[in-house]
This record gives sequence, C-alpha cells and structure tokens, in this order.
Amino acid sequence: MSELIKDITTMSISYVLFWFVISILILYPKLSKRKIQKRINKLNQSNK
Repeated sequence: MSELIKDITTMSISYVLFWFVISILILYPKLSKRKIQKRINKLNQSNK
C-alpha cells in the first residue's frame, strides 16, 4: 500500500512539474516580448 502511495505522489509531482515547465515555456516569451516592445517604444520616443 505504501508503495502505491509513493508511486502516486511521484507521478503527481512530476505531472505538476511538467505542466509548470510547459506554462513557463509558453508564457515567458510573451512576457519578455512585452518588455522588449516597451523598451523599443521608449527608445523611439527619446529619439523623436
């Protein structure tokens, strides 16, 4: 019984980690793009 519980916890932890990593991979580029766009906008405004 304890082996089964160990397996379940291990699987659930790895599952959560898996989705956590995927969400970071999906969300991080979007966030960094926004930051880059803000910087570009600031540069353009300062040049004008």
